[in-house]
Amino acid sequence: MIEDTTAPATSEPVGAPVQPSVRRVDDDDDMGAYWRDVKAARQAKRADNRKSSPELLQEASIQYTTKNGGAHLIVRTDGGHVVDFWPGTGLWIMRGSTQRHGGVRKLIKFCKPQAPNAELTGRRPT
Repeated sequence: MIEDTTAPATSEPVGAPVQPSVRRVDDDDDMGAYWRDVKAARQAKRADNRKSSPELLQEASIQYTTKNGGAHLIVRTDGGHVVDFWPGTGLWIMRGSTQRHGGVRKLIKFCKPQAPNAELTGRRPT
């Protein structure tokens, strides 16, 4: 007599998706705790940015108007440009442009361009 060596018949159709292995509850708890910590750290960083960015703008004598409880600043540059600045994320966009920029220090450099450096221009100081 010949024995049947094929796999036992299942009620699932051929090509049915394979069920994923069951994850341990501890893995999910560890990942959840990790991402909760990341979220809290990001929130704290944005809150710190909202506090420190206006202080840096004031130190640089840059005029701005506060909107939305400090979440949005409208900055006026020496060149007459108007810039929308979100200190929490550091994002700033010059009005009339779609180009996005980042960082309060870069915004300060944009608002207060330095006089050309003699070393960079190749000219001798007179």
